[in-house]
This record gives sequence, structure tokens and C-alpha cells, in this order.
Amino acid sequence: MAFLVCSFATCACYIPRLVNRTRLYPRTALALLTALNLLNYIDRSVLNAVQPLVQSEFHVNDAQIGRLTTVFLIFYTISAPVMGPLADRYSRRLIIAVGAFAWSGFTLLTAITHTYSGLLIRHTLVGIGEASFVTISPTFVADLFPESKRGRVLGVFYMAIPVGFALGYPIGGYFGTHFGWRTPFLIAGIPGFLLGTLVLFLPEPERGQFDTLKETPERGRVLGLARNPAFLAATRSDEATPERSEGGEVIQLKILFASGIVGFCPPGVAATPALSGFLLT
Repeated sequence: MAFLVCSFATCACYIPRLVNRTRLYPRTALALLTALNLLNYIDRSVLNAVQPLVQSEFHVNDAQIGRLTTVFLIFYTISAPVMGPLADRYSRRLIIAVGAFAWSGFTLLTAITHTYSGLLIRHTLVGIGEASFVTISPTFVADLFPESKRGRVLGVFYMAIPVGFALGYPIGGYFGTHFGWRTPFLIAGIPGFLLGTLVLFLPEPERGQFDTLKETPERGRVLGLARNPAFLAATRSDEATPERSEGGEVIQLKILFASGIVGFCPPGVAATPALSGFLLT
């Protein structure tokens, strides 16, 4: 009898945790966030596809077109370190959804933009909105899967970057030529509202629930990352990416804060480590 009671008590202790894990719907969350990541990069490359049309309407030169990307990256970089601490204090799901609403809304504003200054402001605001998603979403995905699966899962998530960037060109080229250069931005912006709304219904995963590695100074502190070989290798490979556009050569400097530190910092400093199961095991 005592054995039965103990067995029942043991089962009762474990049942809530098993139920909580099954209710996370990790594959659904991965699909939604990957789709948002795809839209994110479609929006970035659409401008390159319609650049001649924009220049023709606004009578701007190559330097002025290049300035649109410059202001985007500057405000993207400035915003990224702010998003990490916010994710430690508030719901990551909410911040991701609000960011999706923001960049989708600003993308749709392109339809009523009829001046170069308006385009410049639009790119500034889109950079802020996209920084919230890019900084936080990998940490959300990482907390849905055990470390043994994170490499493959994040591989799927990040596959949206080259695919989305490539899709932006045919979307922008076809719809821009046939329906005006503003149309591709509408196509890239509208789905973001639907996906952002669906993200609001995702359960919030417990931070670090599947982590098994012990925290070390190299993994747990911002200054310690400077001595983390895996982090340094990943950051250096992504610091400067040459990107060809119609207007000439544009060098995108992906600043350390934007592409590295914020995504790797622990709770209390920034978001939960995103790639610990991929790079640090």
C-alpha cells in the first residue's frame, strides 16, 4: 500500500512538467517564427529590386539610395542591445509580436510615401522593429528544444535568411514592374500582422528549461564572451558582409551588439543564450 502511495505521489510530481512541455507546441512555434524571419529578409531585399523605380520617381542618386540602408542598419544596431534586457523583464512572445506589428506597419506605410524623406523615416522605423525580432526570436526557439536538437532547429530557422533575401528580388522585380514599386512592400508587410497575431497565442517557454551546461564566465557574462572561442568565431564570420545592389557596392557592417552579444547574454543581462546547444556543446 505504501508502495502504491509513493508511486502515485511520484507520478503526481512529474505529470505537471510533462503536460507543460507538450503544451509548448515547439514545431508550431518554430514554423511561425521561421515564417516571420522569412518575411523579415524579403522586406530587406525588396528595395534592391525596385531601386531603379524608386530613383526614377524621387530623382535621387545612388548615394541617397544607399543612405536608406545606412539609416536602417544604424537604428537596427542601436535598438538591438535595448531589446535583450527588455526580454529579460517582459514576455518575449509579446515583444516579438509587437516588433512584427511595428515593422509590418511601417512597411505598409510605404504605400503612402511620396517623398524621399518619408522613405528615409520609414527605413529608420523598420530597423527598430526588426531588431526586436532578430534579437529575441532565436532565444525563444532555443528554449523550446533540448540542446541535442538545437543545431538542427536553428538551422531551419536561419535557413529563412538566404531564402527570404533571395525571394525579395523576384517579388520586387515582378510586382514592382507590373503594379508599381510600392506593391512588393505591401506583399511583404501584410502577412506580418497575421503571423504576429498567431505568435501571441504561443505559450511562453521557461527560460533555460532544457539547458544542461553549467554557466561559466565565458558564457554567462558580457565581458566573458571576449574569451569565448565559439562566440568570437561566429561573430567574426558575420562582421562584414559585402552585398551587391543595382546602385553599387554596399558593405553592411553587422556590428557586434546587433549580431552577437545580445543574443548570447544570459538572463539578467540580456536574452537567454540562443545557440548554446549549437556552438557551445
